[in-house]
Amino acid sequence: MRVGNNTLRAMDALHVASALLWNADLFLTADRRQWRAAQQVGLQTIWLGNA
Repeated sequence: MRVGNNTLRAMDALHVASALLWNADLFLTADRRQWRAAQQVGLQTIWLGNA
């Protein structure tokens, strides 16, 4: 499944889509691909993974 220029697993894409639908104030994730996709669609994001 593609979100922006990112290929995501179905559940990861569902999480990003749900955050958009519910107008989330902040999106937290430890998945780098999900983080990039969330940023590309305009969500304020924090990546919890290692540097």
